[in-house]
Amino acid sequence: MAVEWSADVNQKFYGMTRTTEENIITTKFESGRERTRLKNSEAKMVFSVQLDIATRAEERIFWDWYNNTLLSRAETVFLPDFLGGRTRKEYRMTEEPSGEGIEPKTLTLTFKEV
Repeated sequence: MAVEWSADVNQKFYGMTRTTEENIITTKFESGRERTRLKNSEAKMVFSVQLDIATRAEERIFWDWYNNTLLSRAETVFLPDFLGGRTRKEYRMTEEPSGEGIEPKTLTLTFKEV
């Protein structure tokens, strides 16, 4: 079940990079010939974004939300459409967030469309 983003952590994502999840299955035959087919009818997008956390208090709130609400990526989260649509989409965080800096701390987050 999807959860909501923490109301006490900003959603000012920037520096987005977008890739397409691998969506092809390749079968190799003994003759050397290969066949490919789609895994899914529609490829899912993977987004990597940065998020500046302004204070240590906001950082503590983020990690509390991550561990206790998102359950360390076990749940999905509703966020605004990264491609600029006016809708909200469901995403799964695919990697452990990484951060650098002190204040503001910049977190790198990776999400996959569900």
